[in-house]
Amino acid sequence: LVDHLGIPWEFAYAEACRLEHAISPLVERHLFRFTGEPTTCPHGHSIPREDGGLWDHDDAIDLVELPLGVPAKVLEVKHDMPELLRYLAQIGLRPGTSVSVERFERAVGLLTLRVNGKTHSVSTQLAGAITVKHPHAKQAKGK
Repeated sequence: LVDHLGIPWEFAYAEACRLEHAISPLVERHLFRFTGEPTTCPHGHSIPREDGGLWDHDDAIDLVELPLGVPAKVLEVKHDMPELLRYLAQIGLRPGTSVSVERFERAVGLLTLRVNGKTHSVSTQLAGAITVKHPHAKQAKGK
């Protein structure tokens, strides 16, 4: 919807849900092929495979768990509130973007992030709903 129809990122999830309930399985399969058989939506959510399984990210952690100064790639934004998605789009924090945590102010629940060479602040609550790819995620989760 975002890439082919130009629907704004912050509205794509709601529109996809509406569309999902309005089309037949045949149209769904053809749309899937037409869009290049994506494995995720623009927010990074897994699109179920034909067998019903989901794509898994073994090397994923929540952004709030990322060690300071370590660059990581955004995999998924687990939010559907248009206002939050609009803010994340404005600061360039979308799936595929490189991000690092510069500061973590636990007392007030704020993270300072570096995204596209600029710093931005997000709450720990929001950062906990953003998944990033981290090569040592399994080890980080075990700590």
